[in-house]
Amino acid sequence: MGFDLPYFIENGFWVLLSQAVNTGAAFIMSIFFARYLSKETFGEYQLIVSIIGILAIFSYTGLNTSILRSVARGYEKSYKTAVNFSFKKSLLAIPIFLILSVWYYFHEKTDVACVLIFAGLAFAFIQAHNKWFAFWKGKEKFEKTAKQQIIQSVILNSSLILAAVFFSEYLIVTAGTYLVVNAGFNTLWHFKAKHAIVGNKIDEDCIPYGKYMTKMGILSSLILYFDKIIIGFIDLELLAVYGIALKLFDVVKQIIRSFYSVSTPKFAKKKVTIKKQELFIMIIGGILLSGLIYAVSEPIIIYFFTEEYTEAVNIFKKLLFVLPFVFVSPLFAIKANAEKDKSKIVKKNILVPAVAIVGSILIFLLTNNMEYFVLSKVFIMQIAFFIVLVPLKSKI
Repeated sequence: MGFDLPYFIENGFWVLLSQAVNTGAAFIMSIFFARYLSKETFGEYQLIVSIIGILAIFSYTGLNTSILRSVARGYEKSYKTAVNFSFKKSLLAIPIFLILSVWYYFHEKTDVACVLIFAGLAFAFIQAHNKWFAFWKGKEKFEKTAKQQIIQSVILNSSLILAAVFFSEYLIVTAGTYLVVNAGFNTLWHFKAKHAIVGNKIDEDCIPYGKYMTKMGILSSLILYFDKIIIGFIDLELLAVYGIALKLFDVVKQIIRSFYSVSTPKFAKKKVTIKKQELFIMIIGGILLSGLIYAVSEPIIIYFFTEEYTEAVNIFKKLLFVLPFVFVSPLFAIKANAEKDKSKIVKKNILVPAVAIVGSILIFLLTNNMEYFVLSKVFIMQIAFFIVLVPLKSKI
Protein backbone atom coordinates (compact mmCIF):
# COMPACT_ATOMS: atom_id res chain seq x y z
CA MET A 1 0.00 0.00 0.00
CA GLY A 2 2.90 2.32 -0.69
CA PHE A 3 4.56 1.93 2.74
CA ASP A 4 8.12 0.84 3.43
CA LEU A 5 7.90 -2.56 5.11
CA PRO A 6 10.37 -1.91 7.98
CA TYR A 7 8.37 1.17 9.03
CA PHE A 8 5.11 -0.75 9.02
CA ILE A 9 6.49 -3.78 10.89
CA GLU A 10 8.43 -1.82 13.53
CA ASN A 11 5.68 0.63 14.37
CA GLY A 12 2.97 -1.97 13.93
CA PHE A 13 4.76 -4.08 16.54
CA TRP A 14 4.56 -1.30 19.14
CA VAL A 15 0.95 -0.53 18.35
CA LEU A 16 -0.03 -4.20 18.62
CA LEU A 17 2.02 -4.67 21.81
CA SER A 18 0.27 -1.71 23.40
CA GLN A 19 -3.13 -2.94 22.30
CA ALA A 20 -2.38 -6.48 23.51
CA VAL A 21 -1.37 -5.24 26.97
CA ASN A 22 -4.27 -2.80 27.18
CA THR A 23 -6.72 -5.45 26.04
CA GLY A 24 -5.29 -8.09 28.38
CA ALA A 25 -5.34 -5.76 31.38
CA ALA A 26 -8.91 -4.60 30.65
CA PHE A 27 -10.01 -8.21 30.10
CA ILE A 28 -8.58 -9.32 33.45
CA MET A 29 -10.18 -6.31 35.14
CA SER A 30 -13.57 -7.23 33.63
CA ILE A 31 -13.20 -10.76 35.01
CA PHE A 32 -12.63 -9.47 38.53
CA PHE A 33 -15.52 -7.03 38.17
CA ALA A 34 -17.82 -9.83 37.00
CA ARG A 35 -16.76 -12.07 39.89
CA TYR A 36 -16.58 -9.57 42.76
CA LEU A 37 -19.12 -6.88 41.93
CA SER A 38 -22.84 -7.42 41.91
CA LYS A 39 -24.44 -7.12 38.50
CA GLU A 40 -26.13 -3.91 39.62
CA THR A 41 -22.84 -2.28 40.70
CA PHE A 42 -21.12 -3.50 37.53
CA GLY A 43 -23.97 -2.02 35.52
CA GLU A 44 -23.71 1.29 37.41
CA TYR A 45 -19.98 1.44 36.68
CA GLN A 46 -20.58 0.87 32.96
CA LEU A 47 -23.30 3.52 33.00
CA ILE A 48 -20.86 6.08 34.50
CA VAL A 49 -18.21 5.27 31.88
CA SER A 50 -20.82 5.54 29.11
CA ILE A 51 -22.00 8.95 30.33
CA ILE A 52 -18.40 10.21 30.38
CA GLY A 53 -17.89 8.81 26.90
CA ILE A 54 -20.97 10.44 25.42
CA LEU A 55 -20.19 13.83 27.04
CA ALA A 56 -16.64 13.66 25.67
CA ILE A 57 -17.99 15.58 22.70
CA PHE A 58 -17.63 18.75 24.82
CA SER A 59 -13.84 18.28 24.74
CA TYR A 60 -13.92 18.38 20.92
CA THR A 61 -12.80 14.80 20.32
CA GLY A 62 -12.24 15.60 16.64
CA LEU A 63 -9.10 17.50 17.68
CA ASN A 64 -7.31 14.14 18.01
CA THR A 65 -7.41 13.72 14.24
CA SER A 66 -6.48 17.33 13.48
CA ILE A 67 -3.61 17.36 16.02
CA LEU A 68 -2.14 14.19 14.53
CA ARG A 69 -2.47 15.59 11.04
CA SER A 70 -0.96 18.99 11.94
CA VAL A 71 1.95 17.55 13.92
CA ALA A 72 2.75 15.09 11.12
CA ARG A 73 3.10 18.10 8.80
CA GLY A 74 5.47 19.93 11.18
CA TYR A 75 3.05 22.22 13.05
CA GLU A 76 3.86 20.90 16.52
CA LYS A 77 2.79 23.93 18.55
CA SER A 78 -0.75 23.35 17.29
CA TYR A 79 -0.94 20.66 19.98
CA LYS A 80 -0.66 23.18 22.84
CA THR A 81 -3.22 25.51 21.27
CA ALA A 82 -5.68 22.69 20.61
CA VAL A 83 -5.45 21.23 24.13
CA ASN A 84 -5.99 24.63 25.75
CA PHE A 85 -9.07 25.10 23.57
CA SER A 86 -10.33 21.61 24.46
CA PHE A 87 -9.84 22.15 28.21
CA LYS A 88 -11.91 25.34 28.25
CA LYS A 89 -14.72 23.75 26.25
CA SER A 90 -14.71 20.65 28.51
CA LEU A 91 -15.78 22.78 31.45
CA LEU A 92 -19.16 23.24 29.74
CA ALA A 93 -19.98 19.60 30.58
CA ILE A 94 -19.94 20.25 34.35
CA PRO A 95 -23.57 21.53 34.54
CA ILE A 96 -24.78 18.38 32.75
CA PHE A 97 -22.98 16.15 35.27
CA LEU A 98 -24.62 18.15 38.07
CA ILE A 99 -28.10 17.83 36.54
CA LEU A 100 -27.67 14.07 36.12
CA SER A 101 -26.36 13.86 39.68
CA VAL A 102 -29.48 15.56 41.04
CA TRP A 103 -31.71 13.26 38.96
CA TYR A 104 -30.06 10.12 40.34
CA TYR A 105 -30.08 11.51 43.88
CA PHE A 106 -33.85 11.94 43.76
CA HIS A 107 -34.14 8.41 42.35
CA GLU A 108 -32.32 7.08 45.44
CA LYS A 109 -29.06 6.31 43.62
CA THR A 110 -26.82 8.27 46.00
CA ASP A 111 -23.59 6.51 44.96
CA VAL A 112 -24.21 7.25 41.28
CA ALA A 113 -25.05 10.87 42.13
CA CYS A 114 -21.80 11.35 44.10
CA VAL A 115 -19.68 9.76 41.38
CA LEU A 116 -21.24 12.00 38.71
CA ILE A 117 -20.25 15.13 40.69
CA PHE A 118 -16.69 13.82 40.95
CA ALA A 119 -16.74 12.93 37.25
CA GLY A 120 -17.71 16.49 36.36
CA LEU A 121 -14.71 17.86 38.29
CA ALA A 122 -12.28 15.39 36.69
CA PHE A 123 -13.79 15.50 33.20
CA ALA A 124 -11.56 18.19 31.63
CA PHE A 125 -8.39 16.56 32.96
CA ILE A 126 -9.45 13.20 31.51
CA GLN A 127 -10.80 14.29 28.13
CA ALA A 128 -8.83 17.45 27.24
CA HIS A 129 -5.48 16.09 28.35
CA ASN A 130 -5.87 12.72 26.64
CA LYS A 131 -4.74 14.14 23.29
CA TRP A 132 -1.09 13.48 24.05
CA PHE A 133 -1.15 10.24 22.06
CA ALA A 134 -2.17 12.13 18.91
CA PHE A 135 0.90 14.34 19.34
CA TRP A 136 3.32 11.40 19.57
CA LYS A 137 1.65 9.53 16.72
CA GLY A 138 1.94 12.64 14.57
CA LYS A 139 5.68 12.62 15.27
CA GLU A 140 5.65 8.88 14.41
CA LYS A 141 6.87 8.05 17.93
CA PHE A 142 4.79 4.90 18.17
CA GLU A 143 7.17 3.26 20.65
CA LYS A 144 6.83 6.15 23.10
CA THR A 145 3.06 6.20 22.71
CA ALA A 146 2.87 2.46 23.33
CA LYS A 147 5.04 2.55 26.46
CA GLN A 148 3.01 5.35 28.03
CA GLN A 149 -0.28 3.65 27.17
CA ILE A 150 0.97 0.38 28.66
CA ILE A 151 2.03 2.04 31.92
CA GLN A 152 -1.30 3.82 32.26
CA SER A 153 -3.36 0.77 31.38
CA VAL A 154 -1.54 -1.61 33.74
CA ILE A 155 -1.74 0.77 36.71
CA LEU A 156 -5.36 1.72 35.97
CA ASN A 157 -6.63 -1.83 35.66
CA SER A 158 -4.56 -3.09 38.60
CA SER A 159 -6.02 -0.32 40.75
CA LEU A 160 -9.54 -1.17 39.57
CA ILE A 161 -9.00 -4.84 40.42
CA LEU A 162 -7.88 -3.94 43.95
CA ALA A 163 -10.89 -1.66 44.32
CA ALA A 164 -13.23 -4.45 43.16
CA VAL A 165 -11.70 -7.04 45.51
CA PHE A 166 -11.55 -4.92 48.68
CA PHE A 167 -14.37 -2.42 48.11
CA SER A 168 -16.82 -4.40 45.98
CA GLU A 169 -19.90 -2.76 47.51
CA TYR A 170 -18.71 0.81 46.98
CA LEU A 171 -19.26 2.23 43.52
CA ILE A 172 -17.64 5.49 44.59
CA VAL A 173 -14.34 3.67 45.15
CA THR A 174 -14.26 1.73 41.87
CA ALA A 175 -15.53 4.59 39.70
CA GLY A 176 -13.42 7.09 41.66
CA THR A 177 -10.33 5.00 40.94
CA TYR A 178 -11.13 5.12 37.24
CA LEU A 179 -11.47 8.91 37.34
CA VAL A 180 -8.39 9.67 39.46
CA VAL A 181 -5.97 7.40 37.60
CA ASN A 182 -7.09 8.53 34.13
CA ALA A 183 -7.07 12.22 35.08
CA GLY A 184 -3.64 11.92 36.71
CA PHE A 185 -1.91 10.04 33.91
CA ASN A 186 -3.45 12.02 31.06
CA THR A 187 -2.31 15.23 32.75
CA LEU A 188 1.20 13.84 33.29
CA TRP A 189 1.57 12.65 29.69
CA HIS A 190 0.11 15.95 28.41
CA PHE A 191 2.83 17.99 30.10
CA LYS A 192 5.53 15.63 28.84
CA ALA A 193 4.23 16.08 25.28
CA LYS A 194 3.98 19.82 25.79
CA HIS A 195 7.67 20.02 26.77
CA ALA A 196 8.67 18.03 23.67
CA ILE A 197 7.22 20.58 21.21
CA VAL A 198 9.78 21.71 18.64
CA GLY A 199 9.36 25.01 16.82
CA ASN A 200 6.64 27.65 16.94
CA LYS A 201 4.68 26.75 13.82
CA ILE A 202 0.93 26.67 14.35
CA ASP A 203 -1.43 25.18 11.81
CA GLU A 204 -4.26 27.68 11.44
CA ASP A 205 -6.44 24.83 10.18
CA CYS A 206 -5.90 22.62 13.25
CA ILE A 207 -8.74 23.90 15.46
CA PRO A 208 -11.18 24.57 12.58
CA TYR A 209 -10.59 21.05 11.26
CA GLY A 210 -10.91 19.70 14.81
CA LYS A 211 -14.25 21.52 15.18
CA TYR A 212 -15.38 20.11 11.86
CA MET A 213 -14.37 16.56 12.80
CA THR A 214 -16.09 16.96 16.17
CA LYS A 215 -19.35 18.06 14.53
CA MET A 216 -19.05 15.16 12.15
CA GLY A 217 -18.46 12.81 15.09
CA ILE A 218 -21.41 13.80 17.28
CA LEU A 219 -23.63 11.00 16.03
CA SER A 220 -20.68 8.59 16.00
CA SER A 221 -20.04 9.33 19.68
CA LEU A 222 -23.74 9.01 20.45
CA ILE A 223 -24.06 5.62 18.81
CA LEU A 224 -21.15 4.19 20.80
CA TYR A 225 -22.97 4.70 24.08
CA PHE A 226 -26.65 5.41 23.54
CA ASP A 227 -27.68 1.74 23.67
CA LYS A 228 -25.81 1.21 26.95
CA ILE A 229 -27.41 4.29 28.49
CA ILE A 230 -30.88 3.15 27.37
CA ILE A 231 -30.30 -0.33 28.78
CA GLY A 232 -28.91 1.23 31.98
CA PHE A 233 -32.09 3.22 32.51
CA ILE A 234 -34.18 0.07 32.01
CA ASP A 235 -32.17 -2.60 33.86
CA LEU A 236 -28.66 -2.16 35.34
CA GLU A 237 -28.15 -5.91 35.75
CA LEU A 238 -28.98 -6.46 32.08
CA LEU A 239 -26.45 -3.74 31.21
CA ALA A 240 -23.76 -5.78 32.96
CA VAL A 241 -24.52 -8.78 30.71
CA TYR A 242 -24.78 -6.85 27.46
CA GLY A 243 -21.81 -4.73 28.47
CA ILE A 244 -19.56 -7.81 28.57
CA ALA A 245 -20.57 -8.90 25.05
CA LEU A 246 -20.21 -5.41 23.59
CA LYS A 247 -16.90 -4.85 25.39
CA LEU A 248 -15.41 -8.06 24.00
CA PHE A 249 -16.53 -7.11 20.49
CA ASP A 250 -15.09 -3.61 20.95
CA VAL A 251 -11.79 -5.15 22.04
CA VAL A 252 -11.50 -6.99 18.73
CA LYS A 253 -12.39 -3.79 16.82
CA GLN A 254 -9.82 -1.78 18.76
CA ILE A 255 -7.04 -4.27 17.99
CA ILE A 256 -7.81 -4.03 14.28
CA ARG A 257 -8.13 -0.23 14.35
CA SER A 258 -4.92 0.20 16.37
CA PHE A 259 -2.88 -1.79 13.89
CA TYR A 260 -4.19 0.30 11.01
CA SER A 261 -3.47 3.55 12.91
CA VAL A 262 0.20 3.16 11.96
CA SER A 263 -0.89 4.23 8.48
CA THR A 264 -2.19 7.65 9.55
CA PRO A 265 0.99 9.74 9.20
CA LYS A 266 1.66 8.17 5.80
CA PHE A 267 -1.85 8.92 4.59
CA ALA A 268 -1.45 12.52 5.80
CA LYS A 269 1.74 13.01 3.80
CA LYS A 270 0.94 11.39 0.47
CA LYS A 271 -1.79 9.87 -1.64
CA VAL A 272 -1.92 6.09 -1.26
CA THR A 273 -3.96 3.70 -3.39
CA ILE A 274 -5.26 0.34 -2.21
CA LYS A 275 -5.72 -2.31 -4.87
CA LYS A 276 -8.72 -4.56 -5.20
CA GLN A 277 -6.67 -7.71 -4.56
CA GLU A 278 -5.34 -6.19 -1.33
CA LEU A 279 -8.91 -5.51 -0.25
CA PHE A 280 -9.85 -9.12 -1.06
CA ILE A 281 -7.00 -10.42 1.15
CA MET A 282 -8.22 -8.23 4.03
CA ILE A 283 -11.76 -9.59 3.71
CA ILE A 284 -10.54 -13.20 3.67
CA GLY A 285 -8.42 -12.46 6.74
CA GLY A 286 -11.50 -11.07 8.49
CA ILE A 287 -13.55 -14.18 7.69
CA LEU A 288 -10.83 -16.50 9.00
CA LEU A 289 -10.38 -14.43 12.17
CA SER A 290 -14.13 -14.40 12.80
CA GLY A 291 -14.33 -18.18 12.43
CA LEU A 292 -11.42 -18.72 14.82
CA ILE A 293 -12.84 -16.44 17.51
CA TYR A 294 -16.29 -18.02 17.13
CA ALA A 295 -14.82 -21.49 17.70
CA VAL A 296 -12.96 -20.66 20.90
CA SER A 297 -15.04 -17.88 22.47
CA GLU A 298 -17.72 -19.81 24.39
CA PRO A 299 -15.58 -21.93 26.75
CA ILE A 300 -13.17 -19.03 27.33
CA ILE A 301 -15.87 -16.50 28.23
CA ILE A 302 -17.76 -18.91 30.50
CA TYR A 303 -14.54 -20.01 32.21
CA PHE A 304 -13.49 -16.46 33.03
CA PHE A 305 -16.85 -14.74 33.58
CA THR A 306 -18.77 -17.76 34.98
CA GLU A 307 -22.10 -19.14 33.79
CA GLU A 308 -23.90 -16.04 35.09
CA TYR A 309 -22.81 -14.40 31.84
CA THR A 310 -23.83 -17.21 29.46
CA GLU A 311 -26.21 -14.82 27.71
CA ALA A 312 -23.25 -12.57 26.94
CA VAL A 313 -21.61 -15.48 25.06
CA ASN A 314 -24.61 -15.91 22.77
CA ILE A 315 -24.73 -12.20 21.95
CA PHE A 316 -20.98 -12.00 21.33
CA LYS A 317 -21.04 -14.99 18.94
CA LYS A 318 -23.82 -13.39 16.93
CA LEU A 319 -21.84 -10.14 16.70
CA LEU A 320 -18.95 -12.03 15.12
CA PHE A 321 -20.91 -12.51 11.90
CA VAL A 322 -20.31 -8.86 11.05
CA LEU A 323 -16.60 -8.91 11.98
CA PRO A 324 -15.28 -9.37 8.40
CA PHE A 325 -16.65 -5.90 7.59
CA VAL A 326 -14.90 -4.50 10.68
CA PHE A 327 -11.65 -6.01 9.44
CA VAL A 328 -11.69 -3.68 6.42
CA SER A 329 -13.57 -0.45 7.17
CA PRO A 330 -11.25 1.11 9.82
CA LEU A 331 -8.36 1.43 7.36
CA PHE A 332 -10.52 3.38 4.94
CA ALA A 333 -11.92 5.52 7.77
CA ILE A 334 -8.37 6.47 8.79
CA LYS A 335 -7.50 7.18 5.16
CA ALA A 336 -10.53 9.47 4.75
CA ASN A 337 -9.68 11.43 7.91
CA ALA A 338 -6.01 11.89 7.03
CA GLU A 339 -6.78 12.97 3.45
CA LYS A 340 -9.67 15.28 4.48
CA ASP A 341 -12.06 13.42 2.21
CA LYS A 342 -15.10 15.38 3.40
CA SER A 343 -17.59 13.36 1.37
CA LYS A 344 -16.64 10.13 3.16
CA ILE A 345 -16.22 11.90 6.50
CA VAL A 346 -19.82 13.16 6.30
CA LYS A 347 -21.14 9.76 5.29
CA LYS A 348 -19.31 7.80 8.00
CA ASN A 349 -19.96 10.30 10.79
CA ILE A 350 -23.51 11.41 10.02
CA LEU A 351 -25.24 9.13 7.54
CA VAL A 352 -24.11 5.80 9.01
CA PRO A 353 -24.81 6.59 12.70
CA ALA A 354 -28.17 8.18 11.82
CA VAL A 355 -29.25 5.07 9.90
CA ALA A 356 -28.04 2.78 12.71
CA ILE A 357 -29.74 4.79 15.47
CA VAL A 358 -33.07 5.07 13.64
CA GLY A 359 -32.96 1.46 12.45
CA SER A 360 -32.14 -0.05 15.86
CA ILE A 361 -34.74 2.07 17.68
CA LEU A 362 -37.42 1.09 15.15
CA ILE A 363 -36.56 -2.58 15.60
CA PHE A 364 -36.75 -2.16 19.38
CA LEU A 365 -40.14 -0.43 19.17
CA LEU A 366 -41.50 -3.12 16.84
CA THR A 367 -40.15 -6.13 18.75
CA ASN A 368 -39.62 -4.84 22.31
CA ASN A 369 -36.61 -7.17 22.28
CA MET A 370 -33.40 -5.81 23.82
CA GLU A 371 -31.18 -8.36 22.06
CA TYR A 372 -32.51 -7.39 18.63
CA PHE A 373 -31.94 -3.74 19.57
CA VAL A 374 -28.27 -4.31 20.43
CA LEU A 375 -27.52 -6.61 17.48
CA SER A 376 -29.30 -4.45 14.90
CA LYS A 377 -27.33 -1.35 15.93
CA VAL A 378 -23.99 -3.10 15.42
CA PHE A 379 -24.97 -4.91 12.21
CA ILE A 380 -26.52 -1.87 10.53
CA MET A 381 -23.59 0.35 11.48
CA GLN A 382 -20.78 -1.97 10.38
CA ILE A 383 -22.38 -2.94 7.07
CA ALA A 384 -23.15 0.70 6.32
CA PHE A 385 -19.56 1.69 7.14
CA PHE A 386 -18.31 -0.84 4.63
CA ILE A 387 -20.70 0.37 1.93
CA VAL A 388 -19.84 4.08 2.24
CA LEU A 389 -16.08 3.72 2.86
CA VAL A 390 -15.02 0.87 0.60
CA PRO A 391 -15.94 1.45 -3.06
CA LEU A 392 -15.42 -1.86 -4.84
CA LYS A 393 -13.35 -0.83 -7.84
CA SER A 394 -9.87 -1.69 -9.14
CA LYS A 395 -8.03 0.94 -7.13
CA ILE A 396 -9.24 2.70 -3.98
